[in-house]
Amino acid sequence: MDAAVKLIAGRWMESKASEPDTKDTIEFCDLKGLLKEFEAGDNAARKKGPTTVAGKPALRLTEKEGEGTFTIDVSAEGAPYILRVTSRGGEEPMTMNLSEFDVPVVAEKPAAKDIVDLEQ
Repeated sequence: MDAAVKLIAGRWMESKASEPDTKDTIEFCDLKGLLKEFEAGDNAARKKGPTTVAGKPALRLTEKEGEGTFTIDVSAEGAPYILRVTSRGGEEPMTMNLSEFDVPVVAEKPAAKDIVDLEQ
């Protein structure tokens, strides 16, 4: 595992779009698709009250799914953007912070020396 971390640390990863792991990553980066997963759950989110995320007022919601608990912090001012999603317990604990809403993403292909081909 340490060798893999050293190989990809600070570099871009390249893989074919048809690879199952790549497909999962692409789906994770599609916010609308990611939100559909939350909407598809049969559990209802519960209000847990006010909080702040990066200094911004937010409303905290929680939802249980199996062994895991999701916490979703939604902006309480302006548009109701999701500012943070946290998963605790379950198989894949994580925290994801969201920002820079409605800002175009400009992507440029990195230099070849900065790309790791995952199939090699």
